[in-house]
Amino acid sequence: MTLGQNLYNLRTKANMTQEQLAEKMNVSRQSISKWESDAARPDLEKLKLLAELYHISIDELLGKEAIPPVSSDAPKKDKDILHLKRITAGLGVVSLVLAGSLIAVTVSLSSQISILRNQVAAYSVPVYYPATTAADDPTDDMDTFFQSFSAQVQSVSDTAATISFRAVLKSYTDTTVLSLLLQSQTDTESTPLNVTLTLENGTFTGTAELPLTADSYQITGCIDTDGQKQTVDLYSPTNSGSGALSLLTLTDWQPVVYQNNSTFENNTCSGTFSVSTYTPQQMSHISDVTLEITKDGETLYSHALDADELKIISDSGISYMDYTFQLPTSDNPWEQSLLLRLSWYNDVLKQSIAYETKITDELLLNGNDGEFVYFDPDNYDEYDMPSTITMTPGNKKQIS
Repeated sequence: MTLGQNLYNLRTKANMTQEQLAEKMNVSRQSISKWESDAARPDLEKLKLLAELYHISIDELLGKEAIPPVSSDAPKKDKDILHLKRITAGLGVVSLVLAGSLIAVTVSLSSQISILRNQVAAYSVPVYYPATTAADDPTDDMDTFFQSFSAQVQSVSDTAATISFRAVLKSYTDTTVLSLLLQSQTDTESTPLNVTLTLENGTFTGTAELPLTADSYQITGCIDTDGQKQTVDLYSPTNSGSGALSLLTLTDWQPVVYQNNSTFENNTCSGTFSVSTYTPQQMSHISDVTLEITKDGETLYSHALDADELKIISDSGISYMDYTFQLPTSDNPWEQSLLLRLSWYNDVLKQSIAYETKITDELLLNGNDGEFVYFDPDNYDEYDMPSTITMTPGNKKQIS
């Protein structure tokens, strides 16, 4: 049984979650996850704390048998002393012979090393050295260890998508092993998916299958060179500029929706919506975009973006659309519970996708000439993200 398996069994037997154990150990939950998956190893101080927490010895924690105490030696007899002297004399002779042999081998190796150095100098071959530091918690300084890292959708089936990964390390040897841990952000207690990449011509490559869902994944790179380990955050909700990886971040247009200049009069709401994207290059496989406002399943407002509006967005522009809709007269306009829904079809994933969020009186504020954000994935703010994302298999609408 590995140390990671032992740690997992001890935690579950103690009825603790990874978050609870991380709080007791004063480390991140990701550290606990990496210990239990053998991607990283606790240092000596952490091992002592874990042993105290579970009321076991460090040997038991490591899965080792306790070493039996050595019994006291009986007084030596004279013949034992004589025998020891004979052995010592024999070892002295052997040592002299070995010393002479080592001198000859050293001279030979020095000559061969000199020849190899000259051969290396003759060719401009880059020499890479392993990382010498090992981190308990991953660093978000990806640029320190990675020259490049990328992920893209390679193929899509009815139930899953194959993601291909490509990485170039700044520092490695032929024995370096690079693996990726993909931790679901929907189920943070689940076992991370472990993907070991293959090194060829200086590039590490590999693939992983992800289900066709809107789930996002934190990705940690684990660099292991002859036991010297370094873990690096590659995709993380807290890693500025990358965010967590998902099928939507790889293939979708990640729409931005703002509401401007709202007015409310005689139970009528009006104003302007703006729709744009941070990834216009993905617009080529996006279609059937519709913006709706509903209440209790009843559609109060609906606008299907036409080809010209989609073209404006794909050209890195903003498409504006005016809205006007009537609220049910029996309702208090300041206590509305409306649903804003933006839906579209993604031809790469072959999925119909919808963002939904609840809106209340922000939309109805009379004379609001400012902006209100509904969806803005670049902000990494829960208030600017949809409250619900749905993905369902579907077909592109045929436009006559």
